[in-house]
Amino acid sequence: MPLRIAVIGVGHLGKHHARILASLPGVELVAVVDTNRARAEEIAAANGTRPMFDARDVLGSVDAVTVAVPTEIELSRCRFCAPGSPCWSRSRWRVRSRKRTR
Repeated sequence: MPLRIAVIGVGHLGKHHARILASLPGVELVAVVDTNRARAEEIAAANGTRPMFDARDVLGSVDAVTVAVPTEIELSRCRFCAPGSPCWSRSRWRVRSRKRTR
């Protein structure tokens, strides 16, 4: 069974997260999420997945998410993850992989 992952934020760095994850064996890129609908649709089409426009929509359909949004809103995007779910963040000021416990 593949690891089901979504990418939240598909701007400059997130598009590379999506591309790399889509190419990995054992990984299913479930969705890319971005508030910029055109961008989400473009990156989803390029990587054979579906676009979503609200990060909450991936809850329950993924095993993990990677968050690649501007630093000032990144923590708020990580906080929605279900308790115990892996949430990878690109920020250097936080541990890159963490398990949310609350």
